[in-house]
Amino acid sequence: MCILLPSLVEGLHGDERNVLLTLARMLYTATTGQFTSKDHAAFWAMALLSESSADVLSYARSAYLGEITDSWSEHRIESAALADNLPCRFTALLD
Repeated sequence: MCILLPSLVEGLHGDERNVLLTLARMLYTATTGQFTSKDHAAFWAMALLSESSADVLSYARSAYLGEITDSWSEHRIESAALADNLPCRFTALLD
């Protein structure tokens, strides 16, 4: 586990969509030096992730865009793993 942003990650339960999309946007900004929307950052970040993590981020993105109604009870383990993984990528950029 690599939690660089504990207060954000601690708020995951009950706000999975926003936490994951915020982490994706932060990673995008840290990597590119540019700002973008949450949905664009999620789409960009999905290419960097494993298939299962990309699926979770895609689920969050689809809910954000109003394409689906999200229910995270079936995605708790995967969303927690992704919330732990995305901040690790920031650490790698800082090294």
